[in-house]
This record gives sequence, structure tokens and C-alpha cells, in this order.
Amino acid sequence: MNFERIRDMREEHDFSQAFVANKIGVKRGTYASWECGSDMIPLSKLVLLANLYSCRIDYLLNLTNVKKIETIPVFDKSIVGNKLKEIRSLEQLSLRKMAEFLSIDHTTLSKNENGLSFPTTYTIYEISQKFHYSIDWITGRTNQKKLLITQ
Repeated sequence: MNFERIRDMREEHDFSQAFVANKIGVKRGTYASWECGSDMIPLSKLVLLANLYSCRIDYLLNLTNVKKIETIPVFDKSIVGNKLKEIRSLEQLSLRKMAEFLSIDHTTLSKNENGLSFPTTYTIYEISQKFHYSIDWITGRTNQKKLLITQ
């Protein structure tokens, strides 16, 4: 995953790593490791970063060049879970087949779909890459279901 835009957005807003880390509730070193790509950003923190910059998660992860986001709602496990179920249904995949594709246990996916736990950022990214669904839609930040592709 390419996290270059996370640094770019911080610099564009003239924020220090310490300021951003404080705003999203992590240590500066943790944030720095995300910015350089050595650690995965938890989905909940990725949402906070996108909210801080009022931009799309899809934009932060280089999935689109469209930056603007329409709304910034509360991040909720049940919204994410319902979107995962909807995607699986639209793609006509069983729970086991989707879990197999994502290289995760089907019980983990079931917990994600039932709003008992958040999926990992990697899981959501893989779904977005494979099926072209917007991460912002999956997290309830936009009504635009598919990725906005720009040239």
C-alpha cells in the first residue's frame, strides 16, 4: 500500500507529525511509521486522518485522484459490516469464498460483517482493489459506491 499521500496531506496543511499524531490519538513514532509505510494504519485511525483533512480515504491510499468528500459521519462497525455483506452479495460470493480470497478466517469475516469487529485496513484495501468499491463508501463516508477513477 502506498502511504505517500498521507505525508503529502500533512505537509500541505503545514502540520507536524506530532500535531497529527496528537489529533488522532497516537504517539508520534507510531504515526511516523505509518507515514513511511513500515506499519499498517488501523482503519479507525485512517478514518480519523481522512476526517482531519476532509478528504477521501480512497485519495489517501492512492485509489483515486478525487480528494473531496461530501460528508464526515460517525465511523461505526455495523455500517462497515453491512457494506461488507452487501459487497459479498453483489459479487455472489459465499462467506468462505470471500474469506479465502482475502486470506482470512471465515469466522473473522463473519465477525466483521456482523459488526463485532472492524476489518483490517489491508482487508478493506484488498476488497477495494479487487472489486472497485470505494473505501469511503464501505466506511459510510459517501454514497458513491464505486471508486471514482480519474485520469
